Amino acid sequence: MILMAAAILLQQPARVRCVGGGVDLGLNKHLALRSQLDYIGTSFSGTHINMVRGSFGTVFRFGNP
Repeated sequence: MILMAAAILLQQPARVRCVGGGVDLGLNKHLALRSQLDYIGTSFSGTHINMVRGSFGTVFRFGNP
């Protein structure tokens, strides 16, 4: 089996932007709720893509705080 790969030289560089943040809401010393929101933007060959990602979850803390 022969594997071949080709390199492509780009005229314009690709660009990526990313920013995000989150918040923990402590219910007690061992349990919290977490929400997070991220923005990701890309530019490649004149095409722009904007994405937003959100998540929500539970945080369990172990040990002595």
